[in-house]
Amino acid sequence: MNKRNIWKYEETKEMLQIMQDNNYAGAFSSKHKQNMEIFRKIENKMIESGYPYKNYMQIGVRWKNLKNLYTKAKRSNSKNEQQLFPFYEEMDNLLKRVDKSVAGEECVSALDPGEPVSVKINTSAASELSTSVQDDTASVDNKPPSKPARSVAVQRASVSTSKTLGRYTAAGQKKPTRKNALDTTIAMSKQELSDEFYRSQKRLIDYEFSLYVRKEQELIDRIQETTRTMMEENMNTFFTRLKDVLAGPSVQQVEVIETYE
Repeated sequence: MNKRNIWKYEETKEMLQIMQDNNYAGAFSSKHKQNMEIFRKIENKMIESGYPYKNYMQIGVRWKNLKNLYTKAKRSNSKNEQQLFPFYEEMDNLLKRVDKSVAGEECVSALDPGEPVSVKINTSAASELSTSVQDDTASVDNKPPSKPARSVAVQRASVSTSKTLGRYTAAGQKKPTRKNALDTTIAMSKQELSDEFYRSQKRLIDYEFSLYVRKEQELIDRIQETTRTMMEENMNTFFTRLKDVLAGPSVQQVEVIETYE
C-alpha cells in the first residue's frame, strides 16, 4: 500500500473512467458511510484493472481534490486555466451528468403528487346546499322582469377608473406632482451651476495660459535683444582690432626687421 497519496496520470484516468462507467459520481450523498462504500467499490474495480496501490481513503481524497481543482478552473472562465487542468473534460462530463440527474429527480418529485388526497363530502351539507339553490332559483323565476340597472359596484369602478385616468397624461405617464417639479428644478439648477463652474474654470485656464504665453514671448524678445546687442558690440570690437592689425606692419616685414637688427 502506498503511504503517500501520489497519483500517476494513468491511475487518475482509470479512477475517473470507472466512476463514469458505473455512474458512481451520481451515487454520492451526504451520508459518510454510503460514500465510503462507493470508494471501496472503486478500489476493487481499480485492483481488477491492475492498479492495486490505492485504497478507498486515498481515492476519496483524490476525488475531493479533483473536484476542488475543477471548480477553480471552471469559475475562472479562462481557457488557459482549464487547459492546465489535465482532467477537466472528464470531471466536466461526470459532474454535468450528476447535475442532470439531480435536476431530473427534482422535476419528478415536483410532478409526483405523492399520496392520493382523499376528499370527503358531507352528504347532509350537500343536500341542504342543493335545496337552498333550488329555492333561490324558484324565487327568481317568480319575480317579474325588471329593467337592467347598473350595479353600485360598476358605478364605483367607473368613477375610480375615471379618477385614475385623470392622473395620467396622453403619453401614459403620471402628471408631475409638486415634489417632482421641485426635484426637477433642483436638478436643473445643479446642472446650470455645474456648467457655469466649468465655464469659469475654462476662462481662468485660458487667462493663465495667455499670461504664460505673453511672459514667454517677452522673455524671448529680451533674450534676442540681448543677443543682438552683444553681437553688435563684439562685431565692432572685432572690426576695430582687425583694422589695427591690417594697418600695422605685416608679419614678413616684422621678421625681416628683426633679422637685420
